Amino acid sequence: MKIILTTLLTFISSIGLAQHHHHSDPASIHGMLLFGKSQIYLSHLPMFHSPHDYQVILKAELSTQGKNAYLESLKSSSETVYTLVPESFNLPEMIKHPHSFKAQIYKGHFERGGVLIAENVTVNIQVLYFKKFASSESKPLQGSYLLFGNKEEQFLAHLITTKPDFDQIVQVKAEETELLPITFKCVSNTEPLKSFETLEATASGKTLVIQTEESLYTEFGDLSF
Repeated sequence: MKIILTTLLTFISSIGLAQHHHHSDPASIHGMLLFGKSQIYLSHLPMFHSPHDYQVILKAELSTQGKNAYLESLKSSSETVYTLVPESFNLPEMIKHPHSFKAQIYKGHFERGGVLIAENVTVNIQVLYFKKFASSESKPLQGSYLLFGNKEEQFLAHLITTKPDFDQIVQVKAEETELLPITFKCVSNTEPLKSFETLEATASGKTLVIQTEESLYTEFGDLSF
């Protein structure tokens, strides 16, 4: 209950901060990493400047043609990076008042040679995590991640703080499936997690064993300045 409350308070404070600033954010194209099979997730591809200075993790429901194109491509490809390019919108407003939007889906990074596999896809979202970056925030020394998923699949998202930093999404095996901020005992917060390792982490004093499977996405460049 304490963990859930802490996460909820973090979420609420982030929403409040975003409401305070959203008037200065223009509508923009907010590219997102697309991942997951049994449940589809989106992770905003952030930068440390407006209007992209937010870390956002979403649950997503895709219209049939888009979902089928994505899942079929996963079956026939070794590519781990899929990206979703939504229509232009104000990101804090979308988080505050979620509604359906149209998007395109790319196999690969849409700005780095990705291949369009579906367009005019209707997307509905549920917000899992939302945070606006603050230059005054201190960076933890140990690896800090957000654990989320379901019984079939679990994932970690590196919790981004201040520049320089990195974005990473890793598929893992973990007993816990609720939304949970965790800290790794022996992992520096400046280095991404490696694939196929068994690591210990803590969450509110509890020790968790996390088995990393595949690192789906790691980005330093967009968060270096």
